[in-house]
Amino acid sequence: MAGLTVAVGTSWEVERLPLNVRPEESTGVMGGEGYELSLLLGYRIDQLTLSLRPGYIRQSTSSFRHFDNDGGVRFKEKVFPDAFLLPVRATLNFGKQRLQPSVGLGGGFLIRVGKMESSLAPVPEQVLPYLEVVVGVEVELKSLKFRPEFTVRNGTGELFSPGKSDINRDFGGQRWAYAALGIVVTN
Repeated sequence: MAGLTVAVGTSWEVERLPLNVRPEESTGVMGGEGYELSLLLGYRIDQLTLSLRPGYIRQSTSSFRHFDNDGGVRFKEKVFPDAFLLPVRATLNFGKQRLQPSVGLGGGFLIRVGKMESSLAPVPEQVLPYLEVVVGVEVELKSLKFRPEFTVRNGTGELFSPGKSDINRDFGGQRWAYAALGIVVTN
């Protein structure tokens, strides 16, 4: 089976700090809107679909740092503004009726493309692993299947490796998360 996915979404940061360590209030990561376009290459066995879904994502997740005394922004740098998604997913449809609820689990990699805008900003990882959960409803119309779906992705690694630069240490413990609403069209 083959298909195409178009989705819009939003990202946010998930911060996991070591115990008894207070975050620095002058640094952070803020989420923003995004969109994605991906292919679906899969194999369906009865109600189970195994698929590879390579795609492109454009998003406005940004890292920032304020000046210490006046609160003005020293820099605001987009993190993974353009990236490739490389997920593998297993999706299970329920029932044989015209509207089939579905749930999927998967994982993949967010691969950064392009160069950084500022040398003052932290350097994100080149490849970021993530897990994803999907719920949707599949509708069959003639020879095509349409599935509106809601996807939540959560990065399993840190956005910024502390060993890459001194500024990366200030952004330790930040993880990427993304939620999207899209539609999948398959044959």
